[in-house]
Amino acid sequence: MKEQKFLHFTKQYQALVFTICNSIVLNLEDAYDLSQEVFIKAWLKDEFFLEDFHQKAWLIKVARNLSLNFKRDWKRSLLKLLDFGSYQRSFTEFESDLERKDDLLVITKALSHLNLLDRQVVSLKYFADFSYMEIAMELNLPKGTVMSKLSRIKEKLLKDLSGEFYVR
Repeated sequence: MKEQKFLHFTKQYQALVFTICNSIVLNLEDAYDLSQEVFIKAWLKDEFFLEDFHQKAWLIKVARNLSLNFKRDWKRSLLKLLDFGSYQRSFTEFESDLERKDDLLVITKALSHLNLLDRQVVSLKYFADFSYMEIAMELNLPKGTVMSKLSRIKEKLLKDLSGEFYVR
């Protein structure tokens, strides 16, 4: 029974956990390792399999915390942070419906220019589908700050990406 539940949660949330990890560490191999560590922690946590346990929220929090700890502990270099190639590959796996790889590289490059907090806000909103309030609680920010940050991030991305795409 535990194995079936674990397989279900792994299949359901593996892409989300990986994306959260990768949005913080910006390295494909490190994100894979961290994702595996998140699910190992889930397997070892008996409460994870209870009916009233919030698995998705717990997985996101653990993925975020492990990734932030990893980044802090290893004091990632700026070049490692801007490793566009591995970041692009991870998006390619999970966003295969994008029409052009060139578009993906441009978008990835634009996202990599955001600071860590802004990348986390974007990840939680668009990959984890968190509400403004959930993002605020997760990042310990006021809801209004989250809303204005997202607005500014969208403006910045639109400005960075203007002229890069033709009308389809």
